[in-house]
Amino acid sequence: MKPMDLFERYVHEVGQHLPRKSREDIQLELLSLLQDALDERADAAGKEPNVRMAADVLYEFGKPETMAAEYRPTQYLIGPNLFPIYKIVVTVVLAVLAGVHALPILLNILRGQIDNDIIGMLWGLLTSYWNIALTNVGLITLIFVAIERFVDLPEEQEESTEWDPLALPAIENPDRINRFEMIAGIVGGVIMIALINTYSTWPAIEGFPELLQLAPEFISQIPWLTAAFALDIMLKTVVAWQGKWQIWSRLADIGQEMFGLYVLYRIIQGPVTVFETVSGVSFLTKFVLGIIMVIVAFEVIGKLYRVLVGKSIIDFDSLKGRFA
Repeated sequence: MKPMDLFERYVHEVGQHLPRKSREDIQLELLSLLQDALDERADAAGKEPNVRMAADVLYEFGKPETMAAEYRPTQYLIGPNLFPIYKIVVTVVLAVLAGVHALPILLNILRGQIDNDIIGMLWGLLTSYWNIALTNVGLITLIFVAIERFVDLPEEQEESTEWDPLALPAIENPDRINRFEMIAGIVGGVIMIALINTYSTWPAIEGFPELLQLAPEFISQIPWLTAAFALDIMLKTVVAWQGKWQIWSRLADIGQEMFGLYVLYRIIQGPVTVFETVSGVSFLTKFVLGIIMVIVAFEVIGKLYRVLVGKSIIDFDSLKGRFA
């Protein structure tokens, strides 16, 4: 390994904790500072720069998380590590709720059923959106505050200055996560919680199509679905904050997947009807949910195999090499 390879690993790790818009500039600046510090150390020792000198330089600079915190602007809500994700989730949820609230108007226009009381309908939708938006923003805030408290313990363990720069993971690490995918999963989960917990109240909105009203059998399963999505959101947020998978988080992921299977089983056991006025689709719905259960079950098996064996059941990189 060359000194620059170690510096690149360090700079890459720092970048995982920085905002995307300023990440590249900060990484270039930091790489230049590291190179200058290494040259000074080599000149003082009268030797050529080597990996041991590079490791000493990184040790003096501090852990990647600590270095990133020096570049990151101070935030006053939730916490500097979670606040960027929090903003994305709130923005997307508010936008989706706005779009879904416009659905009754669109459907009625398409059906030619807009009456003279369009102002009353718009006012009802606006009032409903305001109330539901406040409720969901509050719910999201509480979830992120809880997560902030939950990850305080790992932060206490990281306060020590004892760390080994040579133990920095390679840039291509199988345990490293795709933060964009994690954020997308978090956003999707929060949206689903918001929708399933507010959708059943929408028939009270004037002009809401009767065809889209949820069946009581499905509504009774909403608390279980909410719990499944909430567990998935919390795990994804913690893993996104840490930047990589660990044994405990992989096991927790398997556990929440199995809980999701249980929720699907609860739904599929009874008379499955999503929409109250749509009949004759119980078998089709059970069939679709059954396929989803099979897919999730295979996913659980694959994740368990990775934890026990340390690699995926199917080595896609190997397959790519064979067919390239």
